[in-house]
Amino acid sequence: MWEDAFYTYDHLSDDTGSGNVDWTVNLVFTMDADCPTAKNALYGYAPPWDAEMWGRGSDDAPGNFEWHKDRGSKKLPAGSTVHFRPYAPHNDQTGQDHFFNYSWWYYCIATSHWDWYWGIQDFGWSEMAEEVIRNDAEYLGYYTFDDYYYFQNPEYRLESTTWEDHWWYNNGWATEIMIF
Repeated sequence: MWEDAFYTYDHLSDDTGSGNVDWTVNLVFTMDADCPTAKNALYGYAPPWDAEMWGRGSDDAPGNFEWHKDRGSKKLPAGSTVHFRPYAPHNDQTGQDHFFNYSWWYYCIATSHWDWYWGIQDFGWSEMAEEVIRNDAEYLGYYTFDDYYYFQNPEYRLESTTWEDHWWYNNGWATEIMIF
């Protein structure tokens, strides 16, 4: 977007390998948003036992990409619930973690998913998490635009291990949530 660039997935660590991705970006918090503001606007911070993931972006592309790690924001009570993680580079001029351009103003991108704990740990269903987050944001008085930006990152698959399932379900479109 303009001079800004970001990866449309978050990562398990600060490595861009394709086998190191976690969830797809499907939210954009705009207008006057930085990462802490986006988290506090909805659910507050995620508990300390939630994993930190990594987002990568540049506020002055095509260079100067930075990693940003975040635990995110989780709707409580803990257990089966929605979880989002916002990402943006640190802006030295403002001292905040956000991007800036003249279309979205101060903004951050975010991934979302469900955390379900039913014996085996199930994670995913990003489209359903995105919808819950959008509805909660509207309820709190924020303007939202459902599936407004196409990021070309659709995912429809199941990734299973012996201890967890990741349900990749994202249509490739991101919802905008305006924070004023």
